[in-house]
Amino acid sequence: MLDLYAHFAALEVLRVRLKREFVSGSLTAASAVETLKAVESTYPFAVLGSVVDHLIAHAGPSDAEVDRLQKAHALSVDVRAFLDNLRDVRSAIENVARNPKAANALADYNAARAALADLYLRYDPLVARLQAFVWQLHPLRHLTQHPVSTDQPTGAWPWRDLFLSRRTGAFVAEVMKLARASGRPEAIAFAFGVGASYVGNIFGSPYLTHGVGGPRRSHVYRDRLASYSVGAWFRHGRLAEGADFDPIRRVPVFGSPQNPALPPWLTALLKKAFSNVYASGDLPAVLPDVDAAYVRLLEHWRLLHSFPPLAPAEPIDDTLDLAIVNTLTPQDKDPDEPTTPRDGPEPEPDGPERLFDPGPGSPPWFMEKHEDWLDYVKEACLDLLFLPIFLIRVGFWLGHDASENEPPKSGGLASRASKLSTPLTQSEFDAVMGGKDILIAVVWLHHLDAGLHHFATACLKVLKVVGLIYPERVDLLEPTYRQFVVLPPASLGVQWPSLPPADPALFLQPPAGSLEAPATAPSTLGPGHKPIAFLMTGFGGSASVMSEGFDLLLDELRDLPSSPLRSSNLNLDADRGHLAACWTPAAGTAVTDNPQSPVVLSYGDV
Repeated sequence: MLDLYAHFAALEVLRVRLKREFVSGSLTAASAVETLKAVESTYPFAVLGSVVDHLIAHAGPSDAEVDRLQKAHALSVDVRAFLDNLRDVRSAIENVARNPKAANALADYNAARAALADLYLRYDPLVARLQAFVWQLHPLRHLTQHPVSTDQPTGAWPWRDLFLSRRTGAFVAEVMKLARASGRPEAIAFAFGVGASYVGNIFGSPYLTHGVGGPRRSHVYRDRLASYSVGAWFRHGRLAEGADFDPIRRVPVFGSPQNPALPPWLTALLKKAFSNVYASGDLPAVLPDVDAAYVRLLEHWRLLHSFPPLAPAEPIDDTLDLAIVNTLTPQDKDPDEPTTPRDGPEPEPDGPERLFDPGPGSPPWFMEKHEDWLDYVKEACLDLLFLPIFLIRVGFWLGHDASENEPPKSGGLASRASKLSTPLTQSEFDAVMGGKDILIAVVWLHHLDAGLHHFATACLKVLKVVGLIYPERVDLLEPTYRQFVVLPPASLGVQWPSLPPADPALFLQPPAGSLEAPATAPSTLGPGHKPIAFLMTGFGGSASVMSEGFDLLLDELRDLPSSPLRSSNLNLDADRGHLAACWTPAAGTAVTDNPQSPVVLSYGDV
């Protein structure tokens, strides 16, 4: 199942192809021309249709994920506020250090000390909340695995997995039929989007499972990491195909921003489509609540984009930096400020361009250094060992008792906060400014700023690694994500389809265990291929959304009985490879058997 951004990209290229066929004179069927006009005039509805699988996913399975994101966002707001407040203190201290004779220097200095004291008191509670959040993540439970992986009956499946694994083509055909019957342009545009979602998954899911090393039902967290990496590639890259329209790469909001809601006619259309397509068989007791799911989808979209990257620490002012170099000894400035550890070899200078260049060359392929996601938690925890030391030393050098000869090696932040809350007298202030204490404080403030930034960035990395938020553009150069946007070389020996790992936490590297039988080919793609290969022809794949995918939809757009959507249902997770049909284990067998005994479902079967 593709992510949101990959679906947006699939819709864009299908719209371009539809317009091209019309302009060339190849597309003359009245229903197809009507579809083009509807898409052009009411494009936001097509955009929503293109992510209909994500809409349905929010009818239940996403609850734990959205809950974790909401808690992570609340923590992120407080961590950013803490860092911003520290930077305000740092700026105030550096301003005073540059001009200690200013009329308001003492007042500003004491105010900065008081603000730092407040940060001391906020630090331990904030760290406790962060630690509690990590314990909520461990063991990972925020993603819901496909119930077929444990041989549960379809009646126990969430609608997301039924939608992806049963009567998939029939649902698209039914939505298009209902939209045409309504005569409403918005409905027709939405139906085209639903078709784009179907085609996107058919050609994009094989790319995902290829990079993952197995199907989503066996590798749910690795699949999510792949999905968000590919989505980030489309989000930050450039499509090779130009468009004569303004693409909408966001979930559209219908109703008011304060009270979003699906239009009643769309709710009715979706309910009727589900009722007609999933009319019999072992099914969930109630239809999906698409209205609640839409609100949840919008909230998820908002949260996904609520974790922007943090700006690094600003360098020390040149004037102060010169004074530091000429005054302080190496011991005064020790330790070296923290630096971000690298996740592999140094990328070559043209790495970013080569990564986003659709081809034909590909950047080097490096292996992720960790197997276990908790290794990234441990890296973040290392910062927590040093930050209290930095805090205490900053407070010491900003003004200490005559009885204190050197910064304490340890001690409570509360006692140091009490000292900082006591204003310095003019003579005490002059003593700090007249020696090297203020310069040492400036250095340690920079260490603290850089250390907090490193810690906050490490926390964001944890959220990215466990598939809660998207990687940023620069992150895609790291092997953690690069492995999914540049398919691995044959020399690596990655095989498909791999069985689930014995330890679910070990999903960062390609699975190296036993294979599921009977083995099938994951996709038509090969080593070095990038996501553009499944989207457009000419970039390595033998089948693409824009070519074969458009052809798959064409007869349905023409409203022809020969439409393959009216006779076949393809598995949208591609869990048995490219163009695999919806299937079930043979009677008396199970999905967990190895070898499996898959049986292709008849068109009307659930």
